[in-house]
Amino acid sequence: GTRLEQNLANLGEFLNRPRVTFAPIRLATARFYGEIAASLRASGRPIPTNDIWIAAQAFETGSELVSADGDF
Repeated sequence: GTRLEQNLANLGEFLNRPRVTFAPIRLATARFYGEIAASLRASGRPIPTNDIWIAAQAFETGSELVSADGDF
């Protein structure tokens, strides 16, 4: 967007909060992504790409995903 510096500052501030943990995307995440995307496509229920990445990260880390997003 047009506010790159402000967005980066906001992101840095968010990531520095004590309760925020950064979980990098790893090969295992990508594998979960592929499995989830293929399964959703085969069932005729694809969801947005970013939502699949979020789900893959939750599977990899064993996290509980709480969302009001209808795709989940």
